[in-house]
Amino acid sequence: MNKITSFLSKNIEDIVSLDLRALAVFRITLGLILLIDMIDRLKDANIFYAINGVGVNGNSNSLFTDISFSLNNLNGDVKFQIAILLTGVLLSVLFIIGFKTRFTTILLWIVVVSIQNRNFLILQGGDDYMRVLLLWAMFLPIGCRFSYDYFRNKTRFKKLENKYISPVNIGLIFQVIFLYYFSALSKNDPIWNKDFTAIYYALSLDIFVTWFGRILLTFRDLLRPLTAFVYYLEYYVGLLLVQPIYNWVTRTLGIILILGLHFGIGSTLDVGPFPWIAMCGALALLPTQAIDFGINLLRNDKRINKLIAKLGSNHLWLTLLKYLPKENRSLKRENKYIFSKYKENVFILSTLILSVFTFAITFVSYIWNENNNGANITLPTQVRSVFNFIRMDQDWAMFAPYPFTEDGWYVILGHKKSGEIESLFGANEKTNFDKFPDNYSQDFKNERWRKLMTNLWYDRYTSKRTDLLNYMCDEWNHDPNKQDKLVSIDMFYMLDRTLPDFQKFNIEKTNLGSVTCQ
Repeated sequence: MNKITSFLSKNIEDIVSLDLRALAVFRITLGLILLIDMIDRLKDANIFYAINGVGVNGNSNSLFTDISFSLNNLNGDVKFQIAILLTGVLLSVLFIIGFKTRFTTILLWIVVVSIQNRNFLILQGGDDYMRVLLLWAMFLPIGCRFSYDYFRNKTRFKKLENKYISPVNIGLIFQVIFLYYFSALSKNDPIWNKDFTAIYYALSLDIFVTWFGRILLTFRDLLRPLTAFVYYLEYYVGLLLVQPIYNWVTRTLGIILILGLHFGIGSTLDVGPFPWIAMCGALALLPTQAIDFGINLLRNDKRINKLIAKLGSNHLWLTLLKYLPKENRSLKRENKYIFSKYKENVFILSTLILSVFTFAITFVSYIWNENNNGANITLPTQVRSVFNFIRMDQDWAMFAPYPFTEDGWYVILGHKKSGEIESLFGANEKTNFDKFPDNYSQDFKNERWRKLMTNLWYDRYTSKRTDLLNYMCDEWNHDPNKQDKLVSIDMFYMLDRTLPDFQKFNIEKTNLGSVTCQ
């Protein structure tokens, strides 16, 4: 009986544990994605964040939005918006190197939420997942390995076991599970769970598909099994992450499957940073035994050992080691703190608070996602308000209940004073009203532009179309290098539909409006 109890307790411990090294890799990779994203946003600070931008929320000097807050709303000037984005760049770098990690994570979360709340029109699923992962990261020891903090506190951090157990771990684990389970639950159309044609429709969307996706689309017999694989993987991968018998083996298998899933999505569909953010979330769950197993394999590899030996004797490497931060050996007297005499009670109280917090956020996240999928469970208004304010609101209905069947491309034409007509969006080939532009998914400056243009097709964003055209007028006519000014702009959408079994649809030309340039 004791052996059974010991076996079960060991496996339950594995279920709720996270590894400090995995959390460090999670921090570094997530920080790199954030850094790239912040730099990308900087390029479009004027159109997406300044006061006269397209889709901008809130009035200048208003800190709070309808549901949350945004530092960006304090001043609509483009210079102020650039300053906020540059702050995000700096904090991303500090986050990557693990400098004062918890404090940096809190500040970074505030800046990320502020930037996202400035313009909802350009947000996508990756932004939602980034937000919630950063919130959980604030309560996890993501800076205890491979960080500035580690080198400054090496003696103390080395004593910490790599296997880390905390109530917050459960919150992160279930957040990852919710992403896949509720994504599968929202895919309640026969093309996902009966006909298995969803991937055919997804890869037929020229606005998203990559060159590799086009190649995959030619393998018709492979599309149905792939659809079934994606659907059932999302539904059941959570079981691999939390089942109690040899959890480290099944969790590792689940993580490998998740990584493969998102690598496949990212290589076939240009959906922005979402697949790579999701891979970061999965990496955070890598179990200690799997990491140790991998390290032992590398240690026994002669080629790796030779490489390490060569690196260790490399002059450049030795020079870089000199610049590692020195350990802070200043000791603080414990009797300075009022709680030093009550360490056990403080530990119990903090664990209790973290447990209540984790349960509350995880439970509300579950109810929130259930309501997104048709349940009618009423949450108290105060709870919804708090959940919205900390931006833990989430919806994982991706390509659900089925992928878009409508596709198309924009033709935006500027009429100059001289009578010439200029294509103002993408390559000049978009003046073609008959044929889908080649490699259309690559013509967008970045994912923000893709999301904006995708949303502008919907009637509820008619006014935003006018805002975009007016912005284009101002940008062109205030450019000193452009002598031939614009008189007006026309906007067209060439509608294409994905029909079953590779049937062709006759393109429909739709006039989305025009403006007269001032």
